[in-house]
Amino acid sequence: MITEVVIVGKGMAALVLAYLLKQEGINYVLLDRKTGVKAFDLAETLPPSALPLLQSIGLLELFEKHSIRKTYGYHSLWGNDRLANHNFYFYHPYKYGLKIDKRNLLADLEQKTGSKNIPYEYLIQLKKEAGEFQIVYQQNGIKNTLQTPMIVDATGRSRAVLKLLNVPSIDYDGTLSFTCHLARKKHPDLKHDVFVESFKEGWGLVSGLKKTQNVISIFTHRESPIFHSVSSFQNWKTILRETKYLKHFLSDDSAPKVKGKRANSSRPQKITGNGWLVIGDAALAFDPLCSHGISNAIYTAKKAAAAIVRKTDFTDYDKSLQDIFHTYLKSKEHIYRQEKRWQNEAFWINQKVAI
Repeated sequence: MITEVVIVGKGMAALVLAYLLKQEGINYVLLDRKTGVKAFDLAETLPPSALPLLQSIGLLELFEKHSIRKTYGYHSLWGNDRLANHNFYFYHPYKYGLKIDKRNLLADLEQKTGSKNIPYEYLIQLKKEAGEFQIVYQQNGIKNTLQTPMIVDATGRSRAVLKLLNVPSIDYDGTLSFTCHLARKKHPDLKHDVFVESFKEGWGLVSGLKKTQNVISIFTHRESPIFHSVSSFQNWKTILRETKYLKHFLSDDSAPKVKGKRANSSRPQKITGNGWLVIGDAALAFDPLCSHGISNAIYTAKKAAAAIVRKTDFTDYDKSLQDIFHTYLKSKEHIYRQEKRWQNEAFWINQKVAI
């Protein structure tokens, strides 16, 4: 099969790019890896700053359709023991964010793209001859080949295409997240359903998902004393015992499964090359504290689509993303340095990265 563009991945960045390429009449194929792993729902929030971006590409209505509700701010306990209230009221032009029903949103977005979706088990080989990539992949136990002049890595933190291109990744910290679903609880001091609190061994996040369910995450590091116990929910009461608010969200009558994954800041050594580029988390992986994940997927997809349509080199795209990540690192450093109570503890030392 021959196509103008091959997008490897089928997450937010991949489908937004597919949508934009379809608007431009560019032929593409989505390669989607089938892992058999059930998706883990997260209470992801799109901040007000991302809504003008959605409006600019004609997707705001779709995202609003698949939002669980509008959000108007969040709370934090960071750097001291005083509860901070961060309202979205002063944002312009939108004074609210969106709590996203990501699973249904992606399904609807895929339907709107009418994309050619090819499921595969794994990528076997990637080589380039006479200006064309030959992508060899396994589907139902059989080797198949795609030919294209342009390939986009949208495989998230796994960076599957970049691995075949022998492009290494750069990690700026070792943050890990451990997440579970719990019965919904509210605290009388908190009017918003998103709350962040730091503690000695890391920080925690509570976010309302459904009316009856919260998503709770603990962020820590391999060298932290809690690393070997945090993967079991039965240890969470002990881990969070000295927190002011987080401990109150733990249920007494449940033992949910805890899902662990990487949540560190990272980027590939190269974001673009001759006939290839990366988008979304594959290009720039941010700390969840900064709430840039979905916004980054949308923004990089928009910029990549413009670069592909122009059929120029990707110098502007590369520079734009490098500048964004450099600014992000400085911002992240500033946020983590505000927490001085545990600055000599393993987790907090790990956040002091060289920019």
